[in-house]
Formats: sequence, C-alpha cells, structure tokens
Amino acid sequence: MMVAMALPPDDYHKMPSDLGGVRELQDVLQSRLEKARAATVCVQMGANSGTGVVVSPDGLVLSAAHVVTGVSRRVDLLFEDGTVLEAHSLGLNADNDAAMLQIVDPPEGLAYVDLWKADADEWAPKTVMGTWVFALGHSGGFDETRGAVLRLGRVLRMAKDTIETDCSLIGGDSGGPLFNLDGQLIAIHSRVGRRVVKNMHVPVTAFTRDWSTLKSGEFMGDGPFAEVETIEEKVLGASLYESKTEVVVTAGFAIDGDGRPRLEAGDTIMSIGGAEVSKLEQIREFLNARSESFELGVMRGEEEMTFKVDETESE
Repeated sequence: MMVAMALPPDDYHKMPSDLGGVRELQDVLQSRLEKARAATVCVQMGANSGTGVVVSPDGLVLSAAHVVTGVSRRVDLLFEDGTVLEAHSLGLNADNDAAMLQIVDPPEGLAYVDLWKADADEWAPKTVMGTWVFALGHSGGFDETRGAVLRLGRVLRMAKDTIETDCSLIGGDSGGPLFNLDGQLIAIHSRVGRRVVKNMHVPVTAFTRDWSTLKSGEFMGDGPFAEVETIEEKVLGASLYESKTEVVVTAGFAIDGDGRPRLEAGDTIMSIGGAEVSKLEQIREFLNARSESFELGVMRGEEEMTFKVDETESE
C-alpha cells in the first residue's frame, strides 16, 4: 500500500515548484484512490447511465438529480470489480441537482467514502480558490477493463450551491464524486460544460442541509434538473394521476344513477373510506381490501365534497 509523502494541508492549493513537489502531489493523490474508486459506481437505468458514490456502510449513495430523474425508481449500481447491486432512488432536489439512492441489500464491508463536514454556509479553509481536487466518473458509461476515470484539477469558483473546477469531465461523469486531497467527498458532478475544463459541481453541503428530506424520499424543488414523475391509470371509473403530493382526476367520469358526473377533471382525491390519501397505491390497496360501499372525499376548487361509492361503481 502506497504511503503519501508529507504534503501539508496548507499546501493543497499551491502549484508545485519543482519535480519533487509534483511527486508529493502525485503520492498524496494515489494514496486516496483505492478507497475512492471502490465506492464510485455507475448508475445504470436501462440504456442511460451516470455516476454515483457510496457514502455510508448501510448503502446510501449520492448522485445528481438529472441522472436519477425521479423518486422511487429502480436502478442498477455497477462497481469497478464488476459487482452489480440493486438500488432505489430516494429523494432529490430539482433546484440544485442533488439526489440520494439506497442500495436494497448492502453487503457487509461495503466500500464508502467520507463526507467533508462543515456548516451549511461555510467552506473549510483548505477549500479555497486554486485548491487541488480530483474527480472520478464513469465517462461514457461503464467499462470494467478501464474503471472510473480520474481527473486532477483545481477549484476555479465557489458559491453556496456550486463549485466550478477545471477537472475535465464528459457525458457519463454526471453524478460522480469530487474529492479534496484528504480523500473527503466535497461535491457531486452536475453540469458538464461545453468546454471539458469548465464544469459545475453540487457541494456536499447542499446534501447535508437537506439530508433527512432526501433520505425520506421527497421530491423537492421545481428547477430544471428533474421533473415530477406522474403515474396515470383508470381507477374508480375515472383517469387518475399521481403527482408528488396528491392524486388528481384527469379525465373519464364516473356517472351516478341520475346521469350526473361524480368525478370531474381537476378534482383532487383527499380521502377514501375515511383515510387520507396522497398515492394511487393507497387507493388500490383500499379497493382490493374493501367489501362494501365507502365514502370518497374530494376537493373541487375550494369546495370539499363527499361521495358515497357503491361496490359496483368502483369497478
């Protein structure tokens, strides 16, 4: 195992002045690589792929929202050694391009990296303009013979929810990790620039600030990096779709005995059988278990309405 030469942390932003300085930088970088590469994964969703990184022994993975694109999605994670593990997407923030996933059955001894920890609105003194950083990513997709691609670069600019570096990134690197020379994860690759040496990353503080919300599986924000995934199907004699917070009628009316429409397009389903609902799955489970008539609570504009549904009408 390679041991890093003594490059003081205060020199993590300095340009080497001679060959010895270059070797010191090289040795520090190489001493961090084994752990970082083992935890960097290719996020595979059908024909599309990006990158992510494992950040906990119980299988939490960070990536970019535009890679994951939605919550509660199944993905395959491909590790450098060829291991493939199933994961599900948890929450994401469509405003700042942050996303979290969970490995379904994390193995014992799972490789993971340490997060750089700081107050949400502060940067460590070592992370300054010109700081040396390194990026990993599955450029162009997974290649077991090559593994994750390494790039060394420097911090060009920093803002609350953005780091800009000159690490050379291309398609497929999105969602991958950006490390400081201590081997700590400081950001996730977000926007790959038209110029390969001009790229944006989501700082880890954007994840830690919303950690519990991301872990709970919530879709946050209305930004450009992901759209709310809707599910639509025929239930209760009407077409319903599920957004991130509610179930709404889109078309197809259930007609009661005197020919009047019961459900109208734009109605929001608030409750069924007296229980509040926000997911189609809750409605399906209730209908599968019921044995008699029930009440359906609906919000139409600002008016709350209650319908009694007979067993035959709910088919």
